[in-house]
Amino acid sequence: MYDTQENMNKNKNRTLSIIVNTLTVIVGIWAIAELFDFEDFEWDIDMPEALIAVIVFALFLFIRYIVLSNKEIQSSVSNLFQQSEHLFENFSQKRQQSAAPQAPALSQGICSFAASADHVISYCNDTFCAMIGYSKDALLAQKSFHFADLIIAEERTKLHDEILQVALEGKQIQSLYHMKRHNGQTIAVTVFMKVAKDSQNKMWIQGAFIEQSSHTDTYDELKKNAKRNEILLSQLNDIIFEIDVENDTLTYSMNWENKLASEIPTNHVSAHLRDANVIHPDDIDIIEKLFSDCKADGISREEKVRLYGKEGKYIWCIIRMCGVKNENGSIGQIIGAVTDCDKESMEVELLRKKAEMDGLTELYNKYTIEEKIKVYLTGKLNTEQGLMFIIDMDNFKQVNDTYGHHTGDYVLQQTGHILSEFAQKHGGEAGRIGGDEFLIFLYNVSDIGHSDSLLQELYSDLHIQIPDSEQVFSGSIGMVATSAGDTFDSLYMKADKALYEEKKNTKSQRAAH
Repeated sequence: MYDTQENMNKNKNRTLSIIVNTLTVIVGIWAIAELFDFEDFEWDIDMPEALIAVIVFALFLFIRYIVLSNKEIQSSVSNLFQQSEHLFENFSQKRQQSAAPQAPALSQGICSFAASADHVISYCNDTFCAMIGYSKDALLAQKSFHFADLIIAEERTKLHDEILQVALEGKQIQSLYHMKRHNGQTIAVTVFMKVAKDSQNKMWIQGAFIEQSSHTDTYDELKKNAKRNEILLSQLNDIIFEIDVENDTLTYSMNWENKLASEIPTNHVSAHLRDANVIHPDDIDIIEKLFSDCKADGISREEKVRLYGKEGKYIWCIIRMCGVKNENGSIGQIIGAVTDCDKESMEVELLRKKAEMDGLTELYNKYTIEEKIKVYLTGKLNTEQGLMFIIDMDNFKQVNDTYGHHTGDYVLQQTGHILSEFAQKHGGEAGRIGGDEFLIFLYNVSDIGHSDSLLQELYSDLHIQIPDSEQVFSGSIGMVATSAGDTFDSLYMKADKALYEEKKNTKSQRAAH
């Protein structure tokens, strides 16, 4: 003990010598710099700076001599060092003690478990084990311990629903649960859950757990938040469902009955999918392929389909599915959600119609009908033929001048109604080119030899009587059949030429009479 103290004193004296010598050297260099000009290598004594430098340097030499030769001074300095060290240690201890009450008293644990129905625990840290009173060996042995068994029975349904949301939608959820410790005690914990995937694309839920004291305000606040979140989750519009692939069974959330009119059988799902009357006939193949693809690789997918709603009509919904692998690596479970997007789809459809349709006649506008015909001409076979009709209302300016623009609009609306019915009857579409000029295009006319009879039928239909008047208005029509190499422009020019010839012949006949 004595030798140790003596060595410590020697080290402190050595430190004191180094400090004094260093300061003396620094002051000496400063004094030389004041006395000598190093640029011109000559003495350059400037008063009074040089004199002050020499005096300070001499003072430091004297202090060095006194300190290093006097043992009592060295001992006093050593004692000063020791007192400083004690003061620093006391300050550190007091700082730690003052900070200790502010340190969080919450213990945090980490646990990972499978997203599939069994929720087998795959990893946990020591803090989590200490929190619930189990050893790591007990939790991880043979990968058979189910995480849900640690949650009280009343909260397991909530746990299952939240795991579905985390796994399916990638959400990060914070919630409050009550867990059973190994000794039977129940503890309250907050858990932050998120999803992760391993190298085999299997989904795992990773949770961070913080134990709460039931006597703290924090616990009460968390309990209120948990209850509020539970209410919000119960009011979500999304329908959550789960398919057991091996048993071919289906379970779904209660809001299925609130949204959809028909029920899919919960057993033998794949066999009864087409008989359930809940999926639009045109969309059944889409859903079957969605299910088949998810069952094959487990990758998350979504499709927009129509399901039969409570209001007695099909509604647009987005169905999302993803597969969950079991222990042997195969897809054992399909989890999914159904989101009602009917309102959004109707709004999009309305905007689409506004962009494509003529507001007055409700026929396609010029751009839309032209694009549709271009698509047909580009993809049609040489053996296929279509018919183009260009219609121009006769003496339409007279309608506006005689009866007013309101009646003129009525004539155009009636014209649109007649042309639309004719086009639908014969497998085509109609559009308004502009003003009083219209266009009809019939796709894949089976017997082009009967085109003249179609022309006469259209002439016969195209008669519009002015309300409260005997005046009847009709139109002139130019018709042309498609041929190989036709473009929209070339076809339109031929039909327009036929219209011109028709008007010319009509005028000649009127003049002859």
